[in-house]
Amino acid sequence: MPTPSSITGRTVRSIILGLAATVVIAATSQTGPFRFGELRSLDLRFRKLPTLEPNPDIVHVDLDDKAIDQIGRWPWPRKRLAQLINVLHECGARKIMLDILLPWPQQPRFVKEGETDLYRDDPNDVLHADLPPVPVLDDVELAQALAGKPNLFLAIHVDLAGPEVQDEQERLTESLAALVTTRPSTTRRQAAREVGRPLDVVKGLMATAKQRAFERRVREILRRTPLASRAEVTRAIFGSAEVGPEDEDILGRVYLRQRAMAVMERFALPAEELPGIRPPTGRVVPPLAPFAEVIAHTGFVTVAPDEDGVVRRIPLLTRTDRGVFPQLALVLAAETLADAHGGSYELTTAPGRVILKFPDGFVRSIPVDASGTMLINWGRLAPRYRLRQHISAVAAADVWNAREALRHNTDLRRLVCIQIAILLDNRPLKRLFAEADVLWEKLYDARRARHRAVLFEPALLSEPAATASQPASAASRLAELIRQERELEEQERKLEQEIDKACQEMIQEVDSFYLATAPSAKDNPQVKKLRSLRTMLRRIENENKALEQAEAEARARLRARVAGKIVLVGSTTTGASDFVPTPLHERTAGVVVHANILNTILSGRFVARSGLWLSLLTILAVGLLVAAVTSTFDAVQSSLLLAVAVLGYWLVGISIWSARTFWLVLAAPTVAMFASFAVITTYRQLTEQRQKRQITSTFKQYLSPAMVDRLVADPSQAALGGQQRELSCLFSDLAGFTSLSERLGPEATVSLLNRYLDRVGEVIQVRHGGTLSKYEGDGVFAFFGAPIAQADHPARALRAALDCQAFLPEFNRQLHAEGLLPEGAQLAVRIGVTTGLVLVGNMGSTQRIAYTAIGDSVNLAARLETANKFFGTRILVNEAAWEGGGKGLIGRPLGRILVVGKSEAVGVWEPLAVEEDADGELRRLAEDFARGVELYAQGRFDAARECFLAILARGDDPPSRLYLQLCEQALASLPEALEFDGVIRLTEK
Repeated sequence: MPTPSSITGRTVRSIILGLAATVVIAATSQTGPFRFGELRSLDLRFRKLPTLEPNPDIVHVDLDDKAIDQIGRWPWPRKRLAQLINVLHECGARKIMLDILLPWPQQPRFVKEGETDLYRDDPNDVLHADLPPVPVLDDVELAQALAGKPNLFLAIHVDLAGPEVQDEQERLTESLAALVTTRPSTTRRQAAREVGRPLDVVKGLMATAKQRAFERRVREILRRTPLASRAEVTRAIFGSAEVGPEDEDILGRVYLRQRAMAVMERFALPAEELPGIRPPTGRVVPPLAPFAEVIAHTGFVTVAPDEDGVVRRIPLLTRTDRGVFPQLALVLAAETLADAHGGSYELTTAPGRVILKFPDGFVRSIPVDASGTMLINWGRLAPRYRLRQHISAVAAADVWNAREALRHNTDLRRLVCIQIAILLDNRPLKRLFAEADVLWEKLYDARRARHRAVLFEPALLSEPAATASQPASAASRLAELIRQERELEEQERKLEQEIDKACQEMIQEVDSFYLATAPSAKDNPQVKKLRSLRTMLRRIENENKALEQAEAEARARLRARVAGKIVLVGSTTTGASDFVPTPLHERTAGVVVHANILNTILSGRFVARSGLWLSLLTILAVGLLVAAVTSTFDAVQSSLLLAVAVLGYWLVGISIWSARTFWLVLAAPTVAMFASFAVITTYRQLTEQRQKRQITSTFKQYLSPAMVDRLVADPSQAALGGQQRELSCLFSDLAGFTSLSERLGPEATVSLLNRYLDRVGEVIQVRHGGTLSKYEGDGVFAFFGAPIAQADHPARALRAALDCQAFLPEFNRQLHAEGLLPEGAQLAVRIGVTTGLVLVGNMGSTQRIAYTAIGDSVNLAARLETANKFFGTRILVNEAAWEGGGKGLIGRPLGRILVVGKSEAVGVWEPLAVEEDADGELRRLAEDFARGVELYAQGRFDAARECFLAILARGDDPPSRLYLQLCEQALASLPEALEFDGVIRLTEK
């Protein structure tokens, strides 16, 4: 398998390209596509790896489809909300949050007294009489339900302001508002003339302009006179001018809002006390003034979706012209925590934090961004959680329905008693009923008058003494209204007691006299009617017992689920508009959003995210890592490592998320890794293709096709520049070829030489992986170990030399058989092999360049090739070549020689054969010859001479003859031999 390439120029360029691609990704990581991708990865973590369990102390009372089917379409009469609040409070709810907006008054409605479904099949048709409708003041009842409940939290809406755009339409609206401020009665036509714009344009803007103008004027008036009534405000703005219906409607709404806002200021925080953050600005849409005056807690429920429309975070504070208002779930969480930490809390801010401090020293520090927005830790709602923690409002309706049925039965009982009184002509009771009807109408008129005062005459809300700001007339009107209402209520109470007593006496009279003593009058119509009415009364009594039991059971069931809990009331019905996209679902009920906000703050398990600089450093780090890997390894390996890197990074991100709820950026680093890989891979493909073509063109003439393919597959092995490396060099030359070529002629010489060189090339390149550097006539120069590194290059060179000798006998026979060699002629080759340091690479001029090697080792190989003439051998190798590649071969040392042009002697060997091919005689020859050379080197010429003579006695051996001659020369000149160093000095190249 190819090994990683070293840090080359191309590798550095690849890393730089990968880093450049990573920098581009980092620079654009905060733009739309990457932000959306990162948000989607966060959603995936919320859905698949939630880190926050549902809080068992938070339950929902849902205004769901079931409740809508059974109770009625939304919006319900506010009396229903009052009943719901009262029932939850009675059942022990710890906190009650109403995620319901109540900005405008609800018109009084009328219902029939005693209307019920219990006895619609009554044969006497008592209940189908034309009963008068009973008025219901829903806002009064809801205000009474909201009052005196410190555990109740009511929602308000805030219109979060977007970027201010001063376009032409906005400027025109402001001009119209200024005009209406000075002249409230200005008509559309007059306004169009004043501003010089077409009437059609002004028509569409006039309502908005009037609303702005009236808001400014009403606010000024209420600042001067906080208890000014709507009539007084109208006179202050319009004077004696007539007020049109449209202006009356707009002014009424503005008056109610400004009245409520004046009260809502008690819930606002001073903006200057919130250092370190800049909350978004907005316009509060307050609840109806009577509700605002009696509620204990409030907060806004407006959400702020991300760019893709999904709600993932929530502003905890918003800045308005009346101060800074907190988010409702934040207020609820603070009050809940305060119950356990001292009973109160202080809200402060610091850079990146909203802080809740409690008397016992406990602190809840909430991480936010610069605008005070908190990331919501969305917990997945399991189905079993929904079944356990979500309660349909029908459960509460069961309680109030039973109570209403009891009340209806009370009204029905009274109607039955009226029928009996009419039959018996009970004038005292009939007079009492008549007085009750008149009294009830008076009481209703008094309550309605007070209801209107609550909405439009704040001076009548209490009973202050007359002051300069509040004239005595207002105080007297208030006192009179309250006195009348209280007197009427007291009269009603006493009258009800009289009626109940009179009814009970009449029923006893009916039982004891009319029914018990007149059995014979059973066919009397009057008696029959009395019996029927008395039966109905008994049925009512029996039904009341069942209703009381049903009410108690329904209340017990509800208490078991809400007692001590934080109850969130909100709409989850399918057709409601209060649904927003969240990480959990594309349609999530708003009340579920607030439950997650509340759970996040109560648990203290907030989502922490990597800051900008950490994100950028992460992107650069992973991109650089992939760049280094892709630049070092091949495409397949890099692809696998890229997959490992991406998977590993995601695993790290997921592990950190699961352990710490830390939002590590995933999208941009992933893209950076792929971008770095793609850029570098493309660059390498382009450059490596060019490099492969260069390698192929450079080495195809030196290497076998298989070796060229190896270089192309792993270009790192092709060092095209000059390198000093240890190689094994081979020089070969045909002995006596010059004279042979003269005998053959040019054409036969070229043909024979080509066939010979083909065989030599096949041995060197194909069999042993050598590099054929060049041909010089009949000579060949090759080397082993470059451009492809070969650790066994000495062995390759030696075996290539032996194979070049081995194919010659058969080759000569083929040439003789084909007539290409003259009779008696033989091809013989001399080979010199050396191993040593050389300089290898592309060398030449600008016009011609070749891949070759130069150096002393190359020159020595050439000298050894010619030294074969002196020794009478066919192959000579230096000692380094033999030591590096002689294993598995039979060879003999030929001593140390000093070639022409060199100052140092070298040891040379003659490879004889491969061990498995050598017979005993050859092995004996090598051993005896080596012993003789050793004796000669020691100066023991007689012993050496005897050794060589013994070898020659077995057969001719040119090296033995040479050494025998050298021994005899040494013996003949013995005095000179005393300075003998064992080196054979050659005098010819």
